Amino acid sequence: MNHPAAYIPRDRLQSILNGTPLPKSSTGTVLFADVAGYTNLVETLVMENKTYEGVQVATEQIRHLFDLLIKEAHRRGGVVMAFAGDAITVSFENDDGLTAVAAALAMQAEVARDEGDLQIKIAVASGEIRRMVLGDPAIQQLDVVT
Repeated sequence: MNHPAAYIPRDRLQSILNGTPLPKSSTGTVLFADVAGYTNLVETLVMENKTYEGVQVATEQIRHLFDLLIKEAHRRGGVVMAFAGDAITVSFENDDGLTAVAAALAMQAEVARDEGDLQIKIAVASGEIRRMVLGDPAIQQLDVVT
């Protein structure tokens, strides 16, 4: 398992370490990227291998794919907010949309070059961004962006 800090958005981690709160709202852009074809890939690999070895292969592929997406987001100052299955949410503070769109295009190019059958669908929205932490600290908390 990675260090727990790997699962906390970079700006939230800095906020915790510095003892300073994040602003509750800001202006910027949020990018949501969903891997198209991943479920079919997992099903095919499981059927071909007749074991859960196919799941392990698919897990390694999605990890590699996320590494590519995260690299492109971080290169442009994006903060990875959340993962949900085969999707990733990234925020770009103080962005008018151009930086996030550049990241989206770079992500699509990387996936096309590296993954062959997999594609990503990406949505980008700009405007007011609100941040909050939801959940029970004794069970689980999520860093949420709207």
